[in-house]
Amino acid sequence: MSRDKDYLRLAIDVSRHCPVSSSAYAVGAVLTSLDGEILTTGYSRETGDKEHAEEVAIAKAVNANIDLSQTQIFSSMEPCSTRASKELSCCDLIIKMKIPRVIFCVKEPDLFVTCTGLKTLETAGIEILHDPTDTHMVYAINQHLFPHQEKGTP
Repeated sequence: MSRDKDYLRLAIDVSRHCPVSSSAYAVGAVLTSLDGEILTTGYSRETGDKEHAEEVAIAKAVNANIDLSQTQIFSSMEPCSTRASKELSCCDLIIKMKIPRVIFCVKEPDLFVTCTGLKTLETAGIEILHDPTDTHMVYAINQHLFPHQEKGTP
């Protein structure tokens, strides 16, 4: 479990590299093997204006011919179940790539879309761990989207 926390905090740290956007969250992702070897990282808008963190980390792994059925993904925010910018959501991509385990920090707020990522992934048989311990850090990084809220809270 402490290893999970370390990778989740790394995903949060990776999210600090996101270009600021008034229409998207700053999210970071870390893809590891099931035994904990870091394989790739990704952050929102790293490779394009419409790219999500999980999508970037997965694309890097696909390009490296990594068997994603033997990986787990850590994300600072719940993987999206609905996207305005693309047809395939991050949940759809995770399911398609057969990633068996997802660990995330913050449930996606209903600011842009209503997200049902946790339920979508659970229904697909994917192991989910929601660890909200560092929620305040994720909200602090995304403070530009919540200007009327106290720093570090939804």
